[in-house]
Amino acid sequence: MRQIATMLGNFMTFLIAFGIELVILVAVVAVTPGWQKLAVAPISLIMCAFLDWKIYKKGGWS
Repeated sequence: MRQIATMLGNFMTFLIAFGIELVILVAVVAVTPGWQKLAVAPISLIMCAFLDWKIYKKGGWS
């Protein structure tokens, strides 16, 4: 039971971080002018994916 509670807590942390990342990503892309969005969006997505992967690995779900 304790292990399930720990996994659920880690999963909630993951979801909160994911939501914050999405809000930041949308804000950064919205503020970035013109054609530079083509570079900013993929770089930001890669950074967010890397951070999510690190959180996922820390949670021990793999």
